[in-house]
Amino acid sequence: MDLRLTFLTFIKMLTADSDTQPVVQTTYGKIQGQILSTVQEPHLEYYAFRGIPYAKPPLEELRFQPPLKPEPWENVKPCVDYGNSCLQVSKKDGSVLGNEDCLTLNVFTKELNTSNLKPVMFWIHGGAHIRGSSAQFPPDYLIEKPVVFVSINYRLNIFGFFTVNDENAYGNAALKDQVAALEWVQGNIAGFGGDPSRVTICGESSAANSVALLQLSTRARGLFHQVIAESGSALNARYLQRNPLKYAYNIAKYFNVTTETTRDMVEGLQKVDSEELAKAANSSQATGYKTDLYAFPFFPIIEVENSEAIITRSPYQILQSGDFNRVPFMIGFNTNDGSVGLNIVTLEMNISDFDKYYKLFAPQSLNNERDSLMVGLVVRNHFLGNSSAKNTEMFSQFLGQELLIRGIRKQIDFQRTLSEGYFYRFSYKGSFATDPKGPKHGEELNYLFPKDERTDVDANDNLTRTRMVEMWTNFAIVGSPIPDNKLLGESISWKKCDNTSVYFLDIGDKLILGTNPNETDFQFWNALFQKFGRKPYVTY
Repeated sequence: MDLRLTFLTFIKMLTADSDTQPVVQTTYGKIQGQILSTVQEPHLEYYAFRGIPYAKPPLEELRFQPPLKPEPWENVKPCVDYGNSCLQVSKKDGSVLGNEDCLTLNVFTKELNTSNLKPVMFWIHGGAHIRGSSAQFPPDYLIEKPVVFVSINYRLNIFGFFTVNDENAYGNAALKDQVAALEWVQGNIAGFGGDPSRVTICGESSAANSVALLQLSTRARGLFHQVIAESGSALNARYLQRNPLKYAYNIAKYFNVTTETTRDMVEGLQKVDSEELAKAANSSQATGYKTDLYAFPFFPIIEVENSEAIITRSPYQILQSGDFNRVPFMIGFNTNDGSVGLNIVTLEMNISDFDKYYKLFAPQSLNNERDSLMVGLVVRNHFLGNSSAKNTEMFSQFLGQELLIRGIRKQIDFQRTLSEGYFYRFSYKGSFATDPKGPKHGEELNYLFPKDERTDVDANDNLTRTRMVEMWTNFAIVGSPIPDNKLLGESISWKKCDNTSVYFLDIGDKLILGTNPNETDFQFWNALFQKFGRKPYVTY
């Protein structure tokens, strides 16, 4: 008999009837959750534990540092409300939201049965590494299935990614928060009916980049067993800051913090008011950052060697070497993922510049500044021909490839030879669609989470939601999104990628198996890198 499960079964959980609020013992103390119901009919009851501390508040001298374990508590801690979102600046009005004390997670489960443990879906929220929170992703759809759903908050922007490249602030604190939350899951999730040996980490956009970086990290080895990455990759230049010290010094000078030593810089910035620091991190005046298609000032980095490092080599080198966590994967993109780049260009840049300065089309990942004008002209001709960047349909295709899809496709090539997995393209245009070019970046999330109070969804939307939830949870439960080629009574094939073929499932009105999506573009990029690339590559 498993003594751990015997002990967990013995844990006092006050769940005798629907009027009793559930209490679970964790490593750090007892927590009390509540019983909620799903928003969709039939309304299913589930247990919700929200705002559980998984690390000590990263305040004062703990700012910019790796997370520490939380302090134990004696009394039962109420965990019924979402914790603070981490500090961020609103995209709408520029106000500061959240709190620096924000390292909490949430656990949702239909059963507190420690003798029949369920697979765990561990959700990391997106938001360009600078905004977002776990509260934006309620569990109602996914929790219909036999899984335990965990979502987390983690530090953002300067609080999560400031570095001076030494022991005073190694960087990547946000990714280390995610590791700490995964460690909490390993130590505690069985008490909520979750199986710590069946954890699938999931995320979209920048969170897919987080998922991919954790997959490359020896620091996260053994903490998860499968990955789902939606519209993001470790190979996206967009999500890797190559020159972090420039921005560290700039923001220190902005606050008149001495830069004589890195210790002075860190200690000085740890004393700056948190809201003022959040505002400054989003200010070009404070950071010296000029908006382009690549990394914001405070983003993931390649760390110098240290015991808690996430990565100390480039993502490309790690994938090429095969020295990564070779777990089953499900990776994909949306047909109009370029919408995220179009937003950046139209709101924060000048789209006309792309008709004047052709070097803007040259990929940073080539490592070839010298030939950037020639490369830019080649790339522009491939995607636009004689058209203008103001032809947003064609320009968006370039942006989607440059920012996301090329890296995703290359990562598939590295992974498919060493681990098993599935590739998808989301093309469904339902009632959430706002662009005739296809589903925009993040649009698939509407079919996995009840993101708003929409009542005008139709039968096709409901079918897509049901299919998506079924496939995503099937993968978490049995490692296959469509086991035995049967989905909701339909005969549908979704083959794994293998050494010879890059199979993918097109998720549209119908579910259609294909090979090598966007192959013309991918072969174009391969030829471009062979001709103009300067190794070693960092991203792709």
